[in-house]
Amino acid sequence: MLNNLFGSSQIIISGLNKSWNRNQVISDNIANSETDGYKAKDVFVNELNSFINNDTVSFSVQERTDGIVKPNGNNVDMEKEMTSLVENSIEYNALIQALTRELRKIEYVINEGR
Repeated sequence: MLNNLFGSSQIIISGLNKSWNRNQVISDNIANSETDGYKAKDVFVNELNSFINNDTVSFSVQERTDGIVKPNGNNVDMEKEMTSLVENSIEYNALIQALTRELRKIEYVINEGR
């Protein structure tokens, strides 16, 4: 029963961790948008590892290979970064709402439905 009760919370927390890290990566990309030779990075979900470990979201930070490389060797696309920042913010907020619902369920159980 407790595994079932906290299992969803673990997945949500793992997703929040990924989203938090992605926000940091996007911020680094924006900060280095004019740095010579800087390669944009992103957070990628390791779907196989996430499938095997049902209670976690496995991810890694990797250089992005898409986009146009500028003459200074930099491939940061500010439009893409700003879009990614908004998408990530929406995902993070949705996960916070989901975690809040899960915690309310736990609170309800602890208070025996009162």
